[in-house]
This record gives sequence, structure tokens and C-alpha cells, in this order.
Amino acid sequence: MNYIKLTTSSMIGEKLVMATTGMVMMLFLAGHLVGNTLLFVGREEFNLYADFLNSFKMVYLVEAGLMLVLVAHVWSAIRLTLANKRARPVGYVIKRKAINSTWMSSHMAHTGVVILLFLIMHIASMKLGPWDNEKIKHADTLYDLVLKLFADPIYSGIYLVCMILLGFHLHHAMKSSFITLGVARKHRLDCYAKASLLYSLFISIGFSSFPVYFYILSII
Repeated sequence: MNYIKLTTSSMIGEKLVMATTGMVMMLFLAGHLVGNTLLFVGREEFNLYADFLNSFKMVYLVEAGLMLVLVAHVWSAIRLTLANKRARPVGYVIKRKAINSTWMSSHMAHTGVVILLFLIMHIASMKLGPWDNEKIKHADTLYDLVLKLFADPIYSGIYLVCMILLGFHLHHAMKSSFITLGVARKHRLDCYAKASLLYSLFISIGFSSFPVYFYILSII
């Protein structure tokens, strides 16, 4: 009995960690998207924005904090997934879809893995890529690197697919986080569901617009 209580308590704790860290990353995504819209304004404006962020003395502390949040989120997701599998060690002969189950809820682990792999690719190409804003005449700036990457149909295609999957992941994650954190009330569940849908569309469509726009720009 004590073991069951401990397990249940641990799972609740992991869900709270995953919901809290998820909300932090959602806020970051919204801010990141708004900042990146300067790509549509122009080369100089976007590079000035990038320079401002890089000159910000606390940027490395913020990045370290976001990395810790990401690690905590992934770790909690792994623990919860393994706990759920241990609770049902024998697979059903006939798999029946749960009443409240959706494609998004049953594939959160899969979309999460894809998003994590994309994030690694994104950091490697954008954050650690070959660009230097201090030598504008002799090296590619971050804006130039973005244009070069999105001119590649394979890179743009991967980016676009991952942003669509991110939208699905966020839609279910945001609704679940509201419930886990005790924010959502039964009589307002529809409102929170609509808010989750609007947010996921905002993020997914917003980030998807970059590869679409710059790839089209590269071929015309």
C-alpha cells in the first residue's frame, strides 16, 4: 500500500514538473517567434536583434536555465512513459481506443522525440552555425545563414514537418498542463481547449512561415 501511494505521489510530482517546465518553454516559444518575425523586416534589423541578444550579459544564464528546463521536461516525460508501460506490461490482444484518447494524446512520446531531435539540429545549424555578425563584408551573418538553410528544400521540408508536429504536441500539452496545474475548471474546459488550439496554431503556422517564405524567395 505504501509503495502504491509513493508511486502515485511520484507520478503526480512528475506531471507537475512536466506541466510547469512545459509552460515555461511555451512562453519562450512565443517570445522566440515574435523576435524571429524580424526576418521579414530585413537583414540589418534581424542582425541587430541577434546582436542585442548576444550582447545581453545574462543570455548565457538564460540559455542554461532553458536547458535545465528542457532536461527536466524530457526526464519527467521518460519516467512517466516508463511508469505507464510498467503498469501495463502485457499488451492487449485487441487494442481499443480510449474514450478520451486522441491521436495527439496517444502519440505525445513520438512527437516529443521528433521535436527533441529537431531541436538538436536547429541548435547545431543556427546557434553553432558558421556566421559572424561582426564581419558583415567578409562572412555570412545570421540572416544570411537563415536564407541559405531555408533555400535547401530538404532542410525546409524537415523544418516544416517538425513545426506541424510541434503544433499537435503543443495543442495537447497545453490543455493537459492547464488541468495538471489546477488552472482549468470544468465549466471552462472548452475555453482552455480553444486557447490551446489558438496557441498551437500561432506557434506552428508562425514558425512554418519562415521556411515557406524563404524557400519561395530563393526560387523566384
